[in-house]
Amino acid sequence: MKKIIITAGPTCEQIDRIRFITNISSGRTASAIGNYLSKKNLITYIHSKNVKYLPEKSKNIKFIKFGDFKSLNEILKEKLSRNKYDCVIHLAAVSDYSINKIIINGKKYFPPLKRKISSEHKKITLDLKKNFKIIDRLREYSKNKKIFTIGFKLTSNAKKDLIIKAVRKIKTDMVIHNDTSQITEKKHIFKVFRNNKMMEKLKNEKELSIYLKNLMEEI
Repeated sequence: MKKIIITAGPTCEQIDRIRFITNISSGRTASAIGNYLSKKNLITYIHSKNVKYLPEKSKNIKFIKFGDFKSLNEILKEKLSRNKYDCVIHLAAVSDYSINKIIINGKKYFPPLKRKISSEHKKITLDLKKNFKIIDRLREYSKNKKIFTIGFKLTSNAKKDLIIKAVRKIKTDMVIHNDTSQITEKKHIFKVFRNNKMMEKLKNEKELSIYLKNLMEEI
């Protein structure tokens, strides 16, 4: 049995008691992978509080919730540094920016506000700060420096040269690429890259899950 971390779903950057910045990630792909891999592996499933899909409960899966960028990073750092994992599959859709401060009527506030901001204000300004790439730090955090890392890259109507460029930026052993133009209810194309070369083209979450299940037996 391999020990695997899977991250899933969107980060949520809180503004006030009811508002936050997030993205459209549903966690569907991660949940499918979790279902397959948990049959023969021990899974630490780190997922968003707002994720839509989750794998089935199993004695082989431990569920941990995260909220924003900061909490996801802290959980990964703590888990990877204290336990010897064989693989981390990083599917979480992590915000590129977090909220630095909120400006209302010239006054600065730091998030998250404990109250709901009044809708009477004509203008509210959000000052955002750039987040570092958690995916670039996975091996640095890890107790097992030989851990196998898998990253995901989503593009939107991207051409081949832009896809290759995007894949090269991800510092993992394997990158799995998908594009919004190839995602429907009936199909979801995934392209598997290693050393910046495409190794496999898979038609849906099931094919990808089986591919990763077989990979876990090799690493």
